[in-house]
Amino acid sequence: LEPDQGDIALLEGPPGSGKTTAICELVLQLIEQGRRVLLCGSTHYSIDNVLERLVLGDRPVDAIRIGRIQKVDPKVQNTQLDTRVEQLVRLWRKDPGLAQHGDGELEQMAERTVIMGADLTCGTTMGIVNHPLFRGKDKDLKVWQRPIATQHWWDVLIVDEASKTTIQEFLVPALMARRW
Repeated sequence: LEPDQGDIALLEGPPGSGKTTAICELVLQLIEQGRRVLLCGSTHYSIDNVLERLVLGDRPVDAIRIGRIQKVDPKVQNTQLDTRVEQLVRLWRKDPGLAQHGDGELEQMAERTVIMGADLTCGTTMGIVNHPLFRGKDKDLKVWQRPIATQHWWDVLIVDEASKTTIQEFLVPALMARRW
């Protein structure tokens, strides 16, 4: 994606025409360009289908999955944010240099490390608001004053199976990315 190509692009085609393959290639190319990608969809299945292809592929992708573990496909549960944080905390507990930090502090540090290191963040269009970047950001505001996002955390948003997504669902993650 070049700066003068506009802010939105659409890809459509019948089942089996390669849309998911195209999404995977687009994600990989964006990551190679140093872009941070947000992948959303109305269903957990659509997200996990793309994510599975990416994490099992030949090119490295540092992906995190936002969502309840019960809803995430077992093949990609190792990308689940909570799982990645637990793994990192377990590793850090073995490091004597980090012994002065308590469990809560290590978990917060690990969560920030995993989030900021990810090339690809995945979640449903509505569930992405549970991302830790947005936790407590607007707690001092009244409900009707709370913005969904105060800045663009991702360079590009990709919505898989967008025809199943209402405009209201699209707007939630769209506010979090520069381009769609």
